[in-house]
Amino acid sequence: MILLKNGIEVPFLIKPETQSILEHMKMSKKQRQEHCTLNDECNWQDLYVNPNATWRNHRYPKAFLSMFLNTGIPDGSKYYIINGIKSKIQAAHICSNQCFNPLHLYWATHQENNDDKNIDYYKLFRTFQESA
Repeated sequence: MILLKNGIEVPFLIKPETQSILEHMKMSKKQRQEHCTLNDECNWQDLYVNPNATWRNHRYPKAFLSMFLNTGIPDGSKYYIINGIKSKIQAAHICSNQCFNPLHLYWATHQENNDDKNIDYYKLFRTFQESA
């Protein structure tokens, strides 16, 4: 709470504390994917505005995900020690596209991201929805 000069407390001015990216990566992969859903469409934003842009040459997926999850943005050139393994942290997609929708993104290690290329998340999420 922030107390103004006139004595009024204003809770909405408090910025929530940003979680460290390393603290976030200590969670299991399943916990890191809890916010993910494929009910929304992919968000392409800048790729249509700027024809010279590609998803690889800017940090929009990482920025959108860090704002959505309130975590720090990992340094793309830095290796982190995660569960005893040296790895880079990436914004992994559950959709087969390279979109910017934070509901399609989660933080993952390089190895997790490569392993996910063989998973059809659309089929997996449909199965979960039918069983619920």
